[in-house]
Amino acid sequence: MEEDSVSGGHSQKEWRERFMTTVIQSENEKLTHFNVLTKDKYQQLINEVETAANTDKKTPLQQRRLKRFGVIDIGGVKKLVAAGERNQDIKYYLTVDELYDVIDAAHGAVGHGGRDRMLAETSKKYANITKEEIQLYLSMCQSDNGREFVNKVISEVTQLWPELKIVHGKPRHSQSQGSVERANQDIENMLASWIADNKTTKWSEGLRYVQFMKNRAFHSGIKQSPYKAMFGMDPRVGLEQKLEHPSPN
Repeated sequence: MEEDSVSGGHSQKEWRERFMTTVIQSENEKLTHFNVLTKDKYQQLINEVETAANTDKKTPLQQRRLKRFGVIDIGGVKKLVAAGERNQDIKYYLTVDELYDVIDAAHGAVGHGGRDRMLAETSKKYANITKEEIQLYLSMCQSDNGREFVNKVISEVTQLWPELKIVHGKPRHSQSQGSVERANQDIENMLASWIADNKTTKWSEGLRYVQFMKNRAFHSGIKQSPYKAMFGMDPRVGLEQKLEHPSPN
């Protein structure tokens, strides 16, 4: 969403502030370490890691710092990263005020998919984004967009089918239908986001895109995307240019 966009009466800035407040409060209550970093704590860790790296006789704390963290310089800006082998991809630590935007971008990158796909996406580059933080973001999206989406669908269906009667109640075997309900909710959220992004009420036109995004997204059960499981390769996205070289005379 754009910075000034409003969904359900809340701007992106308001959602970001609400997310930050909830994350910090949760962190203070359970007293976890290093998953949520304020700017001051982030800079403190950078200073401690650099000091430890330049100290010959290291204290136990300094050894722990170097085992867990590293510091790199990008254009004159020092970044805290996860310690690892040289050939491994760099994973960055984020400050608390950076979390929301990164998670929001990952949500779009996986086609507004669910928690596991978002976690797989963010874990490629970042070291301290947790399932709990992603679930918080998703719950905020669902509470804001879910009811509005349902109301729009019901309105459209009743116009096409005036005799429609809606019966509210629980299925007989709700526990056995848990996986189906989660899949349905995932599709509903993706479709609601597609409708909002494209500013349209023609939700049926978004089904083909939702289907493709679901099939190309990482699935925790099979450890790959359904598309790759079926065809043995990742889906091709975008344009490809094939150059034909003239055959030698």
